[in-house]
Amino acid sequence: PVPVVQAALLQGSRLAWRRDAPPASPDHPTRDPRSGYSPGWTPTSRSAWPASCAGGGRVNLAAVMDEVAACMGQVDGLRAYGWPVGKVSPPAAVVNYPTNASYLIDGANWRITLQLVISFGPPNEQQTRDRLAAYLNASGPASVYALVEAYAWTSCDEVTCTEGDVDVVTIAGVDQLAALFTLDVIGSKK
Repeated sequence: PVPVVQAALLQGSRLAWRRDAPPASPDHPTRDPRSGYSPGWTPTSRSAWPASCAGGGRVNLAAVMDEVAACMGQVDGLRAYGWPVGKVSPPAAVVNYPTNASYLIDGANWRITLQLVISFGPPNEQQTRDRLAAYLNASGPASVYALVEAYAWTSCDEVTCTEGDVDVVTIAGVDQLAALFTLDVIGSKK
């Protein structure tokens, strides 16, 4: 099934999309469109959570950030970094530090929000726009959404791409068109 994606022009050159709910998967054949979880899911239904992480099920922030970079590194020609770097040559993907972290189900599970920034080059060039489109598409070899959904995560239980914004960002004093993706990461602390 194709995910529901909303697109809208926001404040000048900002374009944003948000996925309403995670798509169906073999583990979750149907999902509630409001919460994204399987019908009947409750905070105590352990089967609602994917299998625990490799390495004893403990989530390590550095390992998650490195694995997000490795996932993005599958795209030909994309330089991927698992931490914020001072200078990049487009196209480049940079995993920023988490915007929040929380513990769910009485501290048994861990959830963070990461931002993935992909820079494409000067904002006023057609080739920059063409590069950007490939990463924002819902499918294709460079689609962030498709890459994240298909990746076999070992550092955490699940990563979901929930939003994508387009903006002009300044990196090392140079304006670049960038896509800013929000990633929802869930893992077990046990």
